[in-house]
This record gives sequence, C-alpha cells and structure tokens, in this order.
Amino acid sequence: MSSPFNFQLCNENECLDYSATAVYYVSLSTIRNVFKFKTTQITNNELSATTLSNTTADITYYLDEQLFPDINPANAMMDNTFSEVAIALSNTRTSNLMKHDYLRYLANETIGNYWLTPLMNNYHQLKQEIEQNSWDFNTNLRAILTNAYNGGNGLTNSANDETNFTKRILEQINAFQSARLTTGTNQNNKIVDTTNIQSVPFIDGDSINFAINLKYPNLNDRKYRIRIQITSDSNNTNTVPVDSIANRNEYPSITSTGVP
Repeated sequence: MSSPFNFQLCNENECLDYSATAVYYVSLSTIRNVFKFKTTQITNNELSATTLSNTTADITYYLDEQLFPDINPANAMMDNTFSEVAIALSNTRTSNLMKHDYLRYLANETIGNYWLTPLMNNYHQLKQEIEQNSWDFNTNLRAILTNAYNGGNGLTNSANDETNFTKRILEQINAFQSARLTTGTNQNNKIVDTTNIQSVPFIDGDSINFAINLKYPNLNDRKYRIRIQITSDSNNTNTVPVDSIANRNEYPSITSTGVP
C-alpha cells in the first residue's frame, strides 16, 4: 500500500528552505484528471525509469490546464492541520490566511507586536498589494500550465525542464514511490497496463508543493511553501476570504480569489 507523498514543483532550495506553509485543498478527482500520461512502454508489469528519461521513449505527458484551479497564495490557509509556522492565529478563520500571516510578520518585525497589525499606517494598502503580487504567481503558473498543455498534445521527454510538471511528478514517484508505477487492477495507487491515456497514480493525502517569496525593504524575506493538499473527503474545504480584492474595478486583472 502506497503512503501519501509530498510532490515538489518548486526548486529544491525553495521546497526545503521555507519560513511557513500555507494550505489549499484540491480534490483527488480533479488532480487525477489534470495530470495524465500515455505510453506503449509498460513492460513486465511496470513503467521503467528509462522510459521516463530516454528521449526516444514512446511516452507523452499530459496536463489539462483548464481543470487546474486558480491559485492565489495570499488566500491560502495558515490554520490548517498541514499549515506550518504561523506567526499567530486569530479566532476567526477568515483572518488566518497567508496575507494576514505576512502582515503579522511585518508588524512583529517593525513595531514589535504582531497583534498591532491594524495600527500600521499602510495596513490596507499592504494587504491589497500582497494579494495583487500573489496573483502574479497564478499568472506565471498558468503560463507554465499552458506550455505543458501544449494545445492538448502534451509533452515528451524532449521537454526535459522543470516546466514539464507531469514528467517531474512521475520521476518523483519513480524515485520515492516506485510501487505506484507497477500495474494493478482497480487500484488507484497503481498504473494500468494500457496504451491509452491514464491518470498519474495520485492517492488521497498526497500534496503538490509550490513556493512564493515575499520581500519587504530592510527585512528578511518570508518564504511560503504553498501546499496543495489532495483529498477525497468533501468535508475538507478551503476558507473563502471576506476581504479579497478579486473582481473589484481597481483590479480588473484579478478575476478570482484564487481559492480552489
């Protein structure tokens, strides 16, 4: 039986060296529909490591960018079971998002008390800027997803860089959870012996991790790991922000809260 795994789609330094972790839930069914692959080279009941690396191997990596949700790190949860190293937590869930955590960090570093955040002269402006700058993360991510989608044609091993997300995930499965790349019948934690398109074998409890680095003059950067927690439990829900600038006339480019 495979155990949940934390897949890293940030570079190694960002994934390992971070200040705090903010969390979003995304359903297992969504993720399995986003990341898929197709190959004729499942042999001896397994997908071999050489198939993932050989440039002439018959394997195509698919990523359905239209099914991948918008992600704005600013509105990710800091009070979730999987969250880490929040500066402090409020009794109100809607005040425990990443943008609030970063404001508490700024208040603690500049005026010595994280609960004095509302007294900062530019509090509202800073909160809006955090959400706006974090939306740039989503914009950049969507560009990578579009490239990986490649007009629905997917990518092959010739695209051997960090933006070939499906390939990167399969490589991590091969390195750390290789049993998932063996064949099984009616087992979602294994692959299927088929030449048709099939889902990457994610399981409940896996996570996909990104990173964002927030900067402020004369202060140390605060680096957030954004953990996309994969779940099959419909009771696991994201906090919906009540103070988002999404869809406001002043910010026409921000078209959603970025909450899956």
